Amino acid sequence: MNPFRLTVTLKQHTPLLHFQHNQAGAILRASEVKPKLDKFIRERRESDFPVKWRIGKEKGEHKNALDYSLWVSASETPQVLVIKTFFNRTDQNVILYSQRRVGSYFGDAKGLEWRDGLTITFSSFETDVLDQIYQHVVPFFILHNFGQRQSKGFGSFTVSAINEKCLDGYGGKSFAKSDFESILQQSFATVYRPNDQTYRPLELIHKEYQLLKSGRNNPWNSNEYRKSALFLYFVNQNPPIRWEKRKIKQEINGVTNKQEKPFAAALKQTSKLPIDLSKRTCEIYNSYTDEQPNEYRYIRALLGLAEANEYQTEGGDSTYLVRIKHEPINGSDEDQIERLASPILFKVFENSAYLIAGEVNENIFRKSFQFSLSTQSINARNLTTLKTPDSFDLPGFLKESLTTWTKLP
Repeated sequence: MNPFRLTVTLKQHTPLLHFQHNQAGAILRASEVKPKLDKFIRERRESDFPVKWRIGKEKGEHKNALDYSLWVSASETPQVLVIKTFFNRTDQNVILYSQRRVGSYFGDAKGLEWRDGLTITFSSFETDVLDQIYQHVVPFFILHNFGQRQSKGFGSFTVSAINEKCLDGYGGKSFAKSDFESILQQSFATVYRPNDQTYRPLELIHKEYQLLKSGRNNPWNSNEYRKSALFLYFVNQNPPIRWEKRKIKQEINGVTNKQEKPFAAALKQTSKLPIDLSKRTCEIYNSYTDEQPNEYRYIRALLGLAEANEYQTEGGDSTYLVRIKHEPINGSDEDQIERLASPILFKVFENSAYLIAGEVNENIFRKSFQFSLSTQSINARNLTTLKTPDSFDLPGFLKESLTTWTKLP
């Protein structure tokens, strides 16, 4: 065995969404794996790397980068999968069932799947570096996903062998579901798994995250309409906080009713009247008019900050694009916030999905965001500016909302 090489075999659990899916040789990118792995090892060690382990060791440069190379290979060409949130009848007629996956993805990239897995070869003349990789590579792949939409469970891999030996030598037994769960629990205080295992994992993840953040609305099945858990959580706080979606619909409706040019010809009412909770009756109602003075905040940012949201028009024949931009306070030294990842990570092992709650980025609290309306032919018009909430108890929110999931003990 070559002492300057380490070979790791990966088992794939969910498709890898790859922006170059249509190009020969598209595969898990070494340029994504290495910086993540280096950071993971450094954080686990809780110290900088010794100089002799680093790239550019002669000058002591790159204190955060380990001196090794890696390449990823496969013994087969990948199966190419179409990923959508919903497949209509036309899709079902032209796309084979085996090539379809329901998941939380709205773009054009395809999913790549290698049935026999992938192999990563690490090479370094510093054997201590390879030893560090050996010690950390198993939990690293358990705790990370790769490619696009990785927080929604895509690009999940686990290590199945090291130097062509199965993991029966790692921890003294074969690697099982209980080992996977144990490593999750060692790293995160809040881990859930679903009670219902009949769904495909990516489909279940899509449905659950949609319900948590935005609510569920199937235009072909009114029985599937469910209110956002985030909306319900904040509207039941003391004092209640209303979400930005209602305020934005009110603003769009106001532009429509005022016949503001040049927007009037391009706009229609949004397809659903905005929801609210009546302080008088303690019941949900749908209306553009508030029954009581409301405090509005941008609450969906707490589960991930997007660049824009779409609002469907009446009849469902078109959508509005509402762009979102952070507005630092005048004279402050706030950095511009463009995107923030969701604090919720979904992992998949075998056919089981897991929801993991990380830390909410405190940079998102009490920040102002400008919302502006766009159409295909008209430049943006400012709608409103809203602040994010002052705080958010993510574990408490999940405990209240995940009624069909069980928290791992």
